[in-house]
Amino acid sequence: MDVLKTERIEPIIPVRNVADALAWYRDVLGFDILWDMEGAAGLSLGNGQLMLIEGQGHFGTWIWIGVADAIAVHKELVSRGATIRHAPLNFPWALEFQVIDPDGNIIRYGSEPLDQPFDAWVPLAQ
Repeated sequence: MDVLKTERIEPIIPVRNVADALAWYRDVLGFDILWDMEGAAGLSLGNGQLMLIEGQGHFGTWIWIGVADAIAVHKELVSRGATIRHAPLNFPWALEFQVIDPDGNIIRYGSEPLDQPFDAWVPLAQ
């Protein structure tokens, strides 16, 4: 049904301070700033976009970012000072690692799983 086709899907990430979050998402995760206004900002990374918003949503939001090489991205983000929630693990759906932002939101990065036995999923508390 054509009426249900979207132009774009853009997660909204709650933050305590947009200026601080913008600097972190730019400097640590490598996002580009698209726009910035009081209490809100838009960012892009490759083909994806997201918004940072003060005063909306719930801290602890989770987002997924698909990448070509999770191991290389993990190394790069470690070198930029990212807080890694867990190092790359091989699951049936992806080779995945998680980063936690300063506001407690979780960014999950993943690439194609490796051709080796899978790791067990261990639910991690927020």
